[in-house]
Amino acid sequence: MNWSNPVMEWTDNFSSVNWDTLLKIVGGANYRDISSALRAGHATVAQRITGKTPRQICATFEFAKDLLSNLDASVPQSEVDWWTSHLSSPPGTYWPTPSPTDVYRIRHLLQYVPLGSGHTVPAEIAHQIVSLACTPRLVERRRQEKEHLESSDLNILASSSGGAEGDIHEVLAMHLCTQSTPYPSSEAEIPRVVPVRATVTVLVRNDTWDDTSECHPWVEVGILRPLVPGLEEKSEALEDVVGGRWMDQRDAKTALMERGWELVESGDGWLSWEICEIGDVWGKDYSEYKVDMEQQYGREFLELMESGCCVVLWSFIAGKQNWGEEPHADGISRATVEIEFKRHIAAYLPTTPSQPSHVSIMAVQLLDLSFEHHPDGFGIESRAPRLSWRFGQDQSALAKGWHQTEYEVEIFRGSDSHATESYRVEAESSVLNPWPSRPLGSRERAAVRVRVFGASNVDGNPSEPAATAWTDWHVAETGLLERSDWTANFITTLIPQPKDKPRRPILFRKPFNLASVPAGQRRARLYITSLGVYEAHINGRRVGDLQMTPGWTSYNHRLPYQVYDVSSLLQEGENVLAAEVAEGWYAGRLVWGEGFRNCYGDTLGLLAQLEIQEDGQVVQTVVSDGSWRARESALITSEIYDGEVYDAREDEPGWSSPGFHLSSPWNLAQLLPFPSTTLFLPDAPPVRVTQVLTPRTITTSATGTTLLDFGQNLVGKIHIQSLTKPANHVLTIRHAEILQHNALYTRPLRAAAATDTITFSSAPLTNWSPRFTFHGFRYVELSGLDPSTTTSSNITARVLHTALPRTGHFRCSSAPVNQLHTNAVWSFRGNSLSIPTDCPQRDERLGWTGDIQVFAPSAAFLFRCTAFLAGWLRDLAFDQADAGGGGVVPMVVPDVLKDRTSWKVVPQAVWDDVAVLLPWEVWRGSGDAGVLAAQWESMVGHVEHAVRRGRDGLWEEGLWQLGDWLDPNAPPGEPGAGRTDGGLVADAYLVHVTGVMARVAGVLGKEGEERRYRGEWERLRGVFREKYVAPSGLVVGDSQTSLALAIAFDLFDGSERSEVQRKKAGERLVRLVKQAKYRVSTGFAGTPLVLHALSRTGHVQEAYRMLLEDGCPSWLYPVSMGATTVWERWDSLLPDGTVNPGEMTSFNHYALGSVVDWLHGVVAGLTPVEPGWKRFRVRPLPGGTITWAEARFESPYGLTVVKWLLEEEGTKFRMGLQVPPNTEALVIMPGEAEEEGVWVGSGVHQMVMAYEAPGEWPPKDLYA
Repeated sequence: MNWSNPVMEWTDNFSSVNWDTLLKIVGGANYRDISSALRAGHATVAQRITGKTPRQICATFEFAKDLLSNLDASVPQSEVDWWTSHLSSPPGTYWPTPSPTDVYRIRHLLQYVPLGSGHTVPAEIAHQIVSLACTPRLVERRRQEKEHLESSDLNILASSSGGAEGDIHEVLAMHLCTQSTPYPSSEAEIPRVVPVRATVTVLVRNDTWDDTSECHPWVEVGILRPLVPGLEEKSEALEDVVGGRWMDQRDAKTALMERGWELVESGDGWLSWEICEIGDVWGKDYSEYKVDMEQQYGREFLELMESGCCVVLWSFIAGKQNWGEEPHADGISRATVEIEFKRHIAAYLPTTPSQPSHVSIMAVQLLDLSFEHHPDGFGIESRAPRLSWRFGQDQSALAKGWHQTEYEVEIFRGSDSHATESYRVEAESSVLNPWPSRPLGSRERAAVRVRVFGASNVDGNPSEPAATAWTDWHVAETGLLERSDWTANFITTLIPQPKDKPRRPILFRKPFNLASVPAGQRRARLYITSLGVYEAHINGRRVGDLQMTPGWTSYNHRLPYQVYDVSSLLQEGENVLAAEVAEGWYAGRLVWGEGFRNCYGDTLGLLAQLEIQEDGQVVQTVVSDGSWRARESALITSEIYDGEVYDAREDEPGWSSPGFHLSSPWNLAQLLPFPSTTLFLPDAPPVRVTQVLTPRTITTSATGTTLLDFGQNLVGKIHIQSLTKPANHVLTIRHAEILQHNALYTRPLRAAAATDTITFSSAPLTNWSPRFTFHGFRYVELSGLDPSTTTSSNITARVLHTALPRTGHFRCSSAPVNQLHTNAVWSFRGNSLSIPTDCPQRDERLGWTGDIQVFAPSAAFLFRCTAFLAGWLRDLAFDQADAGGGGVVPMVVPDVLKDRTSWKVVPQAVWDDVAVLLPWEVWRGSGDAGVLAAQWESMVGHVEHAVRRGRDGLWEEGLWQLGDWLDPNAPPGEPGAGRTDGGLVADAYLVHVTGVMARVAGVLGKEGEERRYRGEWERLRGVFREKYVAPSGLVVGDSQTSLALAIAFDLFDGSERSEVQRKKAGERLVRLVKQAKYRVSTGFAGTPLVLHALSRTGHVQEAYRMLLEDGCPSWLYPVSMGATTVWERWDSLLPDGTVNPGEMTSFNHYALGSVVDWLHGVVAGLTPVEPGWKRFRVRPLPGGTITWAEARFESPYGLTVVKWLLEEEGTKFRMGLQVPPNTEALVIMPGEAEEEGVWVGSGVHQMVMAYEAPGEWPPKDLYA
């Protein structure tokens, strides 16, 4: 379409209407604004567009003005070009898409708008108006027309026509399923089959992130909806439309419309954000990237899906910063999508909303509804789960400055539609609101939906209260909440199990009969856990896709179990429930060196309870008991550190299927006593395969073996699609993070073998992957496999970690800084496998408390990890109570060091302080005061009883402390002997922790404790100053860490002298940084704080200079050496390419990546003011050579976006900001003081100001 001449007069003469201009103007209007006008009457809309100039129409509709400023000829072209040339996604494009019902209602109503001379808006124009109005256009970009590669353009489609509960519908490339249905005439007729998860997989050539080409993969995902009935016969013709050539997005829409289909995009390019985050690697080969759309931005996509629609993907390579560059297709060779559907309980719910007729529907939308912090509400532990919802919005004025005033909850518990409970509550909070109904019982299901009421306030003009639309029904289902609900027994094998060496995994099976398959209100649930790690099977099919279940906890206190919906796996007649159990963390070798076995027990066991339920009642059960059969697995050994040994010759195909003939090794199972531990359902997401990577290169190593390079240091395991070898052939698979002299270098693994071994039978090996281990690796060595027969499609790497939803993203104009951020994301992701660990590869992989303590603020921004960290904190509290010593926090949690190593339970600052500082950071990020309440006794135990104090109340002098661990100035063999005295570090942290205790007490309403801790904080601050701080502001030790601690923890007094001291300390810190040539001189304690300390004392340019330094040691030195994760040591890899000879040389340790908190909070400028981000601060501080930065954060309230750009040679600062509904942002522009900030409400805000850098660049050298 041609928008070149939009300025013209419209008249009542139909023939003179410029439809392109009409489409652009009304399409740019907000869909809620159109809807509001239509409710007022069709004549109102006609008055807005008939006989008016485009500028006049802009005054009557609410527009995304940043996208439509070229409508006004008086606007300089530079302003028009700015968004399209510098921003990948302007703030105006972030708004979510309306519900399907809204879209279609508006489209139909538009066709009745009179335009004079008896004419109305044609159906095609009405359709285009709604399509553009509902999803604001992305920045203009053209796609190169060229021959597509396999499935690489607009040709990957899938039908969403529904299916049985739990079915997976795979997309067939170059094929369109023909089952289509027209859009229902009313919302009540929408079929109650809903998608619950979609997974997009893209095979991308790694060099598409080449700095020279400045390009990266771009993947769009959308939905096709039928416009008219009877499209079933025409659906095959769509393949010609979408598969024939590369086309512009608008051209594609037009072509599809001509054939009766509407293309509705999913929004703001979020899918490409995910691909970009995992695609920052270089090379010549392809890697497979997998994005799970179950959470985060994918929710919006899933909510748009409905029966009869088709999913469409198209992909290409586009310029990173300038979309004007011509994209090309040869960087992406395959893209697929899989969609999982589940029949919604809403099939049995009332379909007519109980909405008063006088309440208007407003622009704010509810994106989702959650129970506690649970991923989906299925299998929750809480009897009264708290309710939370997040907001979306469009650009209507109604959504600006909007705040919730009350909410309404409807709860449906049974099949009687009249049994719906309704509760209306006056409350401003949309996070963790109390459960309003009676408590849930075991196995109980409750469907819940919510709508909220609120009003906006723009320029002091409040709107009338209005209600949102109802959310969809969301189902909460509890597990087995009482011990008496368990009728199953723990079982094991009669075969003797060795106590002092690896034991073989055990197979369990139990046949049973079903008279009929569960359907409708009849459903099947499997509740299962193990003493060890397990995989379950029903009728030869794997149950679920979870990995390393049940996960790692303090087993002596808490043992997690899982619940699965297995209705679709059962069949009429004979069935088989089976499981395999391996050592895992329960009985396998843990801790460095020879380690220790049987940390929790010396006998593997299984607990399984399959229930057929109907109307909340159990009608049939299959439980683990003495009637089960057991035998040893074909896995000879399976250990976390050492890997798996698989002998295919001992495998018994069909062992978990009906009709299998038992051989002699199958013996009756043996009952085990039920342990005293508490069984519980975790709120945290499970461990899953979240991504699949293909080898970047396949070469021959210096030792003659086959060497695979996956281009990314990852945590996971190898997967072999298919491989045929002669019987008795042995394939050995070794893993490592690094090469040295073109050979696998395994010394950093210490005593971890990290080796998987396969002995072949005469049958082909298919779909093989180790089941009960994981490795940290980038490189894989294959012995026994010819490189010429190894293909990137046959052997892949599967990435494993706790499937934490990603919430925070950051990018800027510096490619190395972006890589640093990506490295931190990869490291935390890989070290979040069931618990937060220190490293994922060597003979350690333990929950060291210091690592997560220093990284907590970064983790809370990057991932939705409240439940993950809260669960780990419960284990900390239990192990702290077991550790003795009056509340001393163990160095690792779960505590497997106790009484087993020379690492006795000794109080340690920084590490033990996690007991106070981690709950505090979790609360700040989530707003969940329940975490603080649950950990209060643990906090008090640490501060009151564990800390060994001297007479002055600070730490006892002379007590050994880890201090500023891994200070690069420390002697190679003494990583704790850095420049900063360990006692000073400990005392600074103790003062800080005491102040946090006062604030925690205040949150919990403990007024007496709050006063006491606040007074103690003031007293200890004075003692610290007297002991360590000179009147001039200099600090004892005169190190980067000592000064950073004093500044960041506000250890100066509250008088006027405090500012003088702080200023002097900042100046001294700058001098030390310059003396070090801007290289890092801090360890665990100082690294998270040093840049904050510089910027807080006004030395922004020096902070940027330190950030951008790439000499060793520095944050960018590993990036310059090709790192794809954060290293344990600043110089884990030496400049000559050899590995640091130190014993601790991990290449995947996230602690030193804690600097990304400064990127989020200072470069992008986003920090919370109130817990849960109800109120937050936006205060970006540009500096250095970084000319733009952007951050996106999915807060508990909704999407927050900030992007700033320096223009006109750095003399103009421009910022776009999106504030979610029901929140406020304090905006402080560069150069302004805190008190000069302005509070803004929800909506899109754009700011421009003259800018002057905060100092010269580059900063002067010390002796210049």
